[in-house]
Amino acid sequence: MADKSKKEEIKKHYISASESRKIAKENSKAINYYEKQKKRKVNVDEFTTQMKDDKNIVEFEDLHTYFFSDAGTVKAVNGVTFSVPAGSTVGVVGESGCGKSVTSLSLMQLVQAPSGQIVSGSIRFKADLFKRDGRGRKIPVYEKTTDAEGNETVKLDEKGKPVIKKNALGGNTYEMESKVVDIAKMPTEAMRSIRGREIAMIFQEPMTSLNPVFTIGNQLNEVGKLHIEGISKEKVKERSIEMLKLVGIADPESVYKKYPHELSGGMRQRVMIAIALLCNPKLIVADEPTTALDVTIQAQILDLLRDIKTKINGSIMLITHDLGVVAEMADYVVVMYAGKVIEMGTAEDIFDNPMHPYTIGLQKSKPTVDGEVDKLYCIPGYVPNPINMPDYCYFRDRCEKCTEKCSGEYPAFIKVSDTHSVACYLYENKTGGKTKKNGRK
Repeated sequence: MADKSKKEEIKKHYISASESRKIAKENSKAINYYEKQKKRKVNVDEFTTQMKDDKNIVEFEDLHTYFFSDAGTVKAVNGVTFSVPAGSTVGVVGESGCGKSVTSLSLMQLVQAPSGQIVSGSIRFKADLFKRDGRGRKIPVYEKTTDAEGNETVKLDEKGKPVIKKNALGGNTYEMESKVVDIAKMPTEAMRSIRGREIAMIFQEPMTSLNPVFTIGNQLNEVGKLHIEGISKEKVKERSIEMLKLVGIADPESVYKKYPHELSGGMRQRVMIAIALLCNPKLIVADEPTTALDVTIQAQILDLLRDIKTKINGSIMLITHDLGVVAEMADYVVVMYAGKVIEMGTAEDIFDNPMHPYTIGLQKSKPTVDGEVDKLYCIPGYVPNPINMPDYCYFRDRCEKCTEKCSGEYPAFIKVSDTHSVACYLYENKTGGKTKKNGRK
């Protein structure tokens, strides 16, 4: 009997040749469809939309990002909904593999293709887009001059060509228009005008993000030349050194000439922040920016991010598994588990009144300085297989407060206060009423 159950357990993880061929065929069909969508040429109106709340800079709604693997479809992000209010810091927390980084990469359209694709949902972002003429070209803003009679005319250079006005960064000025775009529906070509200029990302490990064969100056200048059209070599170098100063590097002219391996981990992370800030983005996505650093450098980097957010009047989406970092930095907290948001609220809501058993478990597993603990708490069990996700609550098999209802359909979001929501059956009769599955009332 034991041998039979063992064989059945092994069979669950075994894929036959015919099943493998079927998965490969379905994957190929799906990947081809989504790749064609990204390469299509469309009018800007096809991916413009409206924000649900005008105070937000980004709104994720029912986002699904999958990876089409040989073993099946990995649902890395499986219906994520939350917002980043303008001028705030939103911390996204959860254990490794819960979908935090894939959510941020979906926002940047940097999910590893062709296997990784945004399958459905919306990522609404308030963008400043270049106005285009009838032939699809940017419309420049020209410098004006006034003649002796007081008439205003376009200024001409020595060759008789109109002189384009320079912006604050030293590049050409073009006519802009504010639009809300759905990044999940944008073709790759259109996304290039937003990525790096309007939304910038600080990656987790700077040594793998910086190119070892180019100097720091070369890599900073590349960003400036790519996103600030018409900027001169002198201006782009000036801007790069200015950014190195802004992130607290003491000898920016010297660091500008160095290679990544000549810098410490903290210095490299500062360079990554300088690259992200070079074009004055509205939103900074920081993907575990302090993971590879020691504690004292972590504190410096967090202080730097706080100062910079104030200086540029921007927003930060902070991806981390360190609750201490979130408590120090975040205004709002989103807790993710197995590709879904399971609780969200203000930092005070999550830390003073955690409600989901998973959030409580995360907080219990954090060491404290004011108490003696022989052994750190560990949430029992394992995350479910992302290929064959159950219909019931994903945390059920690890939950110490599990009830009969937890074996039913996945719990809907329950709004326990104006700012605090949780997806758990334990609270469905305690307040406010149920919300829809995507988190809205």
